[in-house]
Amino acid sequence: MARLDPKYFTRQRTLTLPTVVSFLLSGVQAAVQSELDQFFANLHNRANSVREVTAQAFSQARYKITALVFGEVNQELIRSAEEHLPIPRWKGLRLVAADGSDVRLTMMKDGIRSIVKGMAFGLYLPGIELFLDFRLHEPLCDERQMFFEAIDCLGPDDLLLMDRGFPCRWLVSVLTVRHLHFCIRCDLSRGFKVVREFLMSGQSEQVVVLRAPSARDAEDYECPATPTTVRLVRVVTPNGRVHVVMTSLLDPVAFPAAAFADLYHGRWRIEEAFKRIKHRLQLEHTSGLSWHAARQDFGARRSSTTSMRWRPMSPRMLTWTRNPPTKLTAPSRSTKSSGNSVAGSWPPRRPPAA
Repeated sequence: MARLDPKYFTRQRTLTLPTVVSFLLSGVQAAVQSELDQFFANLHNRANSVREVTAQAFSQARYKITALVFGEVNQELIRSAEEHLPIPRWKGLRLVAADGSDVRLTMMKDGIRSIVKGMAFGLYLPGIELFLDFRLHEPLCDERQMFFEAIDCLGPDDLLLMDRGFPCRWLVSVLTVRHLHFCIRCDLSRGFKVVREFLMSGQSEQVVVLRAPSARDAEDYECPATPTTVRLVRVVTPNGRVHVVMTSLLDPVAFPAAAFADLYHGRWRIEEAFKRIKHRLQLEHTSGLSWHAARQDFGARRSSTTSMRWRPMSPRMLTWTRNPPTKLTAPSRSTKSSGNSVAGSWPPRRPPAA
């Protein structure tokens, strides 16, 4: 699965598949050749650098593995961490922060290095500072669509922390029908009428009923077109700013309103994680090591989404070509908010049946 071709890494050579993957995971910060020399010196338990392979040989070898192997390695890391480390929990629930961020990737094509933009999306475990899931997407991919591609990583004992770019009626309906707990900030001036009324009421918390998703959204996202009951909690920051979080945790005794301020503040750990990732990308660009995983991940997604059938819970996939356009055109659907979405995004609708 890790090899792009079954014939790769079949001979017994210095750069075996485990060696290449281990070097990529070791954290390359300097020139590739000097890092390789130090890496093999550590393997042989020697203090002086060892010239085992050249940077050119490593460059050829790393283009023979698929980026999907890192996802499998990360899942194995999470399983090992859960077995040997106490995972911090909040009221018995594992905290999972979800967010996306723009990234700049160094990519190589036909021997020419260039900088391209992309979107990174991750599910982050703030307690142990590890990504539960991390994926790269095309720059115009919608944040909610990126979340739905990773939604199967969540379980009923997880508590999802999301910022104000996510809330909408169909998203809350889908999370509810899947029995996934959530805590979403939703204090924008536009969007839910019940949130605006709650802000003006002065109450600290209130259980409200959201209107049912539209018939079109219910069909697209395969969620029930019925009203959803949620709880609104007022959160006041130390500098006096007022936020509203929407949660599926309705019990005020088991989950007191005063506890949500520190709870939502933990979501900022994913923001710091993205900063470290962007710093890492900058180091790889200056060291001459392009992010090969990004190039393969983009290619894998373009080839898979163009050939795949329509999948449940991913109804608004962007149609990507194998060669992305050099000029991005504006979407045909208006980005003006219609009241159904706080962020006013433009994900394409489900294609009509043949």
